Amino acid sequence: MVIANVFIAVIIRQQYVINLLFWLATRAPTTWPLSIRWHLGKIYHHGGLHSGCAINGSL
Repeated sequence: MVIANVFIAVIIRQQYVINLLFWLATRAPTTWPLSIRWHLGKIYHHGGLHSGCAINGSL
């Protein structure tokens, strides 16, 4: 679990991964329900994932 947490903490901050996540989040068609598109819009709050994994991996 430690290795997985450290791996996620490092990989999520790579520019290619961030670009892929934003590309996927912005590809939702406007015909999808607003609730789904609203959740996809939360991609801007991905910072908690890497910090949470780094803290858990350190502990």
